Order: sequence, then C-alpha cells, then structure tokens
Amino acid sequence: LEWIERRLARLEKDADRLDNWKRRWLDHLASQGYSTLTCKNYGWHLNRFLAFAKKKRVPFEKTFSAEIVVGFRQREPTVPLISVRGLARFMFERGAAPAPIPKKDTTRRLPEIYEEWMSHRRDAEGVCDQLICNTRSVLGSFHDWLEKKGLGIESLRIENVDEFLACLCKGLSHRTGRSYRAIMRGFLNWT
Repeated sequence: LEWIERRLARLEKDADRLDNWKRRWLDHLASQGYSTLTCKNYGWHLNRFLAFAKKKRVPFEKTFSAEIVVGFRQREPTVPLISVRGLARFMFERGAAPAPIPKKDTTRRLPEIYEEWMSHRRDAEGVCDQLICNTRSVLGSFHDWLEKKGLGIESLRIENVDEFLACLCKGLSHRTGRSYRAIMRGFLNWT
C-alpha cells in the first residue's frame, strides 16, 4: 500500500512539473510575439495531451515517448500535435526532456483515393509541396476519424463532415480552420 501511495504521489508531482513546463513554454511564446489566441489554443491542446498522459499514469521522463504520442494521436486524431512537439523541444533544449518529438511522417501513404487527389493537385493545379503536406495531414486525420467512427467515404453525409471539421478546427484560429475546410471541400468535390 505504501508503494502505491508513493507512486501516486510521484505521478501527481510529475503532473505538476509538466504543468509548470507548459506555463513556462506558453510564457516564452507570448514573449516571442505569439498571439494570445495562439497561446490559448496551444494551452488547450496541451491540456488534452497532459490529461491523457496523467490518465495513463505516465512517468515524467516518458511523457513524450513515441508510444504515448501515438496513443494520444489514436485517441484524439483531431488535436494537432504542434503544441506537444513544441513543448517537448522547449524542454529538451533546457535539459528536461530526453529528446524532441520528431516531425510527423509526411510520407505516410494514405488510401488511393486521397493519393490520387493529391497527385492531381500537384500535377494539374501546380500546388506546392507545403500545401500538399498540409493536405496530407488533414486527409490523414479525416481517414483516421472515419475509421474510428466506422464510416466509409461512400456513406458520408454532410453531418459527418461537419462533425469532423468541428472536432478538427476546435481551438484553431479562424484562418487555419478556413484552410482546413477548403481542403475538405476540394477533396469532397473531387470525389
């Protein structure tokens, strides 16, 4: 029983340490000129990630491990990882995390229908690589969300798309949300 109490106390202390690092990073971003809205959104995303890590009872030193990040991505496919990567990098640069989280794999192969549309955009429309990378990220989240919901593209209804976009764009700036909606609109019009 004492061992369990010590472990729970340590996990609570680890959660407090992570929360302190989160505040330091957000203060750092604000001092670098990031907008209040961006800092608020990053804080919201980090709260989701840190709550996930706490629920899983992850020790401080393993918070940013690939296993935890992948588990979080599977549980919350619409929450962007940019803030999680940023906090991990900030902590790594200050010696508090073992390594930064590598950038997401931009070469992830999606099902053929997505790949065909991205190829069409690149070849016929001359869309730049950065936009294709953003498109791959949005469509990857969409594909993961469809699988989690047990839906196929052929059975989609507008309500499903609205639900996905509401989840994906929650906490994001209006401009980013508008960009993500445009990607989805273009893909759905093409299909």
